[in-house]
Amino acid sequence: MKRILIYAYMAGNFGDDLMVWLLCRRYPEVKFVLWADSSYRERFQGIKNVRIISQKDKVNRVYNYLIRNILKREDDYFQYLVRTSAAVIHIGGSIYVQHEQYEITMAIDRMLRRNSKKMYVCGANFGPYEDQGFLREYYNILKQDDGVCFRDRASYELFQSLPNVRYAPDIVFGCPVDLDMTEKNKSVLISVIDLERRKGHYGISQYVDVYNSFIQSAAQWYIENEYQVNFLSLCDEQGDRKAAEDIAGKLPETMHNKVNIYSYQTDIMQILSLFAETEIVIGTRLHSIILGWVYGKKVLPIVYDLKIRNLLSDLKWDAYLELDNLGKLDIPAMLEGIEKMPENKLQELVCKSEEQFLDLDRLVKNS
Repeated sequence: MKRILIYAYMAGNFGDDLMVWLLCRRYPEVKFVLWADSSYRERFQGIKNVRIISQKDKVNRVYNYLIRNILKREDDYFQYLVRTSAAVIHIGGSIYVQHEQYEITMAIDRMLRRNSKKMYVCGANFGPYEDQGFLREYYNILKQDDGVCFRDRASYELFQSLPNVRYAPDIVFGCPVDLDMTEKNKSVLISVIDLERRKGHYGISQYVDVYNSFIQSAAQWYIENEYQVNFLSLCDEQGDRKAAEDIAGKLPETMHNKVNIYSYQTDIMQILSLFAETEIVIGTRLHSIILGWVYGKKVLPIVYDLKIRNLLSDLKWDAYLELDNLGKLDIPAMLEGIEKMPENKLQELVCKSEEQFLDLDRLVKNS
């Protein structure tokens, strides 16, 4: 099959990297090109059907010089890749947010649609957004795509009048569980994020103290009950590791040897192994919650973003924590009541998540 271009948020965020990893594994016969920095050659070195092209690559720099300085055209190598690929797949979660610089991402989305032969969107949610103009602009962009699949019903319902738009559960529900799921001792895996830097339109930095205090108290309770506590940073770039280190540093010194901090760097399988081996997951990042369920663990979600609230609403999952309630909890009672997802419900989600790729399955089959 001819080349397919993947466009995604490639900045060392585990959730986005995992979605691209799953996409490439699903279609081993397809030749993918991924626009990302050169570090992804190491991150994805085990994936034989993807070629990484970076802004710093010689071919990119030479093409751009010739086009702009010799031919005097407003063009670049990335747009060339978009035009000459059989299709473009925009894959990711929160790719349609009206943040402070949304005009830039909207311009890229327009360019992708304008230049691609076929255009697909997988795994996304829409919003949060502030005005109807933002919604209208994306309505006009997405209606031209060959296939759009949202990961929550709230996003789907905004565009349900478009025949090319569908809903299916998050791509990560389809993560293959092919690891040894023997739990190592008694352990809890806690996905931590940095709330301090989350300011702006949808800022939640006001909750940084109560959030950090809750994570610290939960860790201390587990240690007192003879659990190994593992903090997990799924995106160092966004401050997860710093937050984990700050919280761990405030624990009593006698507990420091009962706490490990793990960071996602380049090894996806290492992170998946942590989920396979743990007993309990306290999840802040969305994909830590989903992976906890996928690996059959007891999971306690913490809602810090609309996308997580929408996920839990779709699944009718009532056992979760809100940021503004963290300071009012009976922590022992809450932690003792964490539950697993019923196996029949999980298997339904695993099967339904396959529909994220329904349009791509047809594209690959027809090719």
